[in-house]
Amino acid sequence: MDLSDIQTFLKWRKQASLDDFDRGFDQEREQIQHSLEQFVNQGVMRKHFVSECCNDGCEPCVPTLIEYYEIVDSSS
Repeated sequence: MDLSDIQTFLKWRKQASLDDFDRGFDQEREQIQHSLEQFVNQGVMRKHFVSECCNDGCEPCVPTLIEYYEIVDSSS
């Protein structure tokens, strides 16, 4: 896996979570995250955090934080 593989994957998916990258690449999660952060720092990608709750009625709901990435639209 190199940086162009990550960029191609995200262009194809439009947006992807860290878990999506983790399942899609045979690399350590920390290595993937470091590569994604390089793109974020370069302004090529955006990183978002989404809070997700199962809403199955149990109390209290403790949402988990999901890390999402998307390609920055260079035309805007």
